[in-house]
Amino acid sequence: MRRKYLLLALMGLVLALPGCQGCPIATPPVPYPPSDLVAAVVSSSEINLTWKDNSSDETGFYIYRKTTDNYSKVGVTEANATSHTDTGLSPQTTYSYKITAYNEGGESESSNEVTITTPGEPTAPSAPSNLAGQAVSSSQINLTWQDNSTNEEGFYIYRKTTDNYSIIATMEANATSYNNTGLSPEISYSYKVTAYNDAGESESSNAINITTPAEPLEPPSNPMAEAVSYKQINLTWQDNSDDEDNFRIACDMGLGPGNNQFLVRLPANTTHYEHQNLQPMTEYKYFVIAERNGVDAGSERFWATTLEAPVEILEYSLNRVSMCMFYLQGYLKSGATEPCSVELRAEYHITNDSGYSEWETHTYTVGLEALADNTFFEFVYVIPAGTCGDKEVECELEITDVEIQY
Repeated sequence: MRRKYLLLALMGLVLALPGCQGCPIATPPVPYPPSDLVAAVVSSSEINLTWKDNSSDETGFYIYRKTTDNYSKVGVTEANATSHTDTGLSPQTTYSYKITAYNEGGESESSNEVTITTPGEPTAPSAPSNLAGQAVSSSQINLTWQDNSTNEEGFYIYRKTTDNYSIIATMEANATSYNNTGLSPEISYSYKVTAYNDAGESESSNAINITTPAEPLEPPSNPMAEAVSYKQINLTWQDNSDDEDNFRIACDMGLGPGNNQFLVRLPANTTHYEHQNLQPMTEYKYFVIAERNGVDAGSERFWATTLEAPVEILEYSLNRVSMCMFYLQGYLKSGATEPCSVELRAEYHITNDSGYSEWETHTYTVGLEALADNTFFEFVYVIPAGTCGDKEVECELEITDVEIQY
């Protein structure tokens, strides 16, 4: 072949030499044939051809095709082309191709031959099935389904709440799950799924209906208790829910752990409470509990101790009335706005002539009116039997408890 092209080229050179007046114009050599022809299916009606251009002087390329017997020319390309798309083909048909290059000198030998079969016409995919869903929170529903086709390009996720379905998501081929987020609490959502490809959309899967639950009830946080007086503790907390029915406060009433009792129920959105009519110098422990439809969410335990009652001993004295008997006398003052009962503890220190001493403790109770001023008290103290005599007796007196009488 190369010898043929060389001979033609030499002949053309001789004819074109100067001095050959009236000689015929030389014919260019036939171009080199293309090679490496490859065919690829694009669709049931389309095949794409590519090849290698081995010449630099072609005018173009001829595309030949056959289905059974003989090749026929089905396309022409321009020079330097390296691809061609053959369209309008029949599905499930075998085609053979070859390509030649051409110019004024003629047509090259053909390229390698390729044979390829078009696929059948595309069909819509089969419908997915076994659609199921689960509400995993108040704002998310997870869907799963069975993929029943092998030719889908993807899946459409449909959802409705009241009237008509609309597409809310498109999933890739072979997908079998989807998580629908950003939903609203306590809303009923309906779903169905279809598969699709270029041929169309499948029938829909079974439809399902799922209702999201209510938002989780968040417990109050940052609870604080502050004693503001001998009879009042102020409670505050942070409300972390926007749909509680109310708040319940439980208190041990100063009785210690394990004695929680219902104290009060407050309206929704409340964040403080004044606990009044308490006893002085008493520790009170609390819980604040959010309630909604029978569901509770409680805070951590918190507490405070009330202040001392405004009761004081103004003065007192121990006066001997006999060898064995004394009067403990004095005055109390109360700044409490309620009547109260005051417990006094007297410690008597008895010393004999030899310096030996002993202690004896007595407890007394004095009732005071509200805002009592200079309330007198008097108690009799008798030295224990068998120890009477000329003994020195001293007394230390203190308030040990005040109980407000509400």
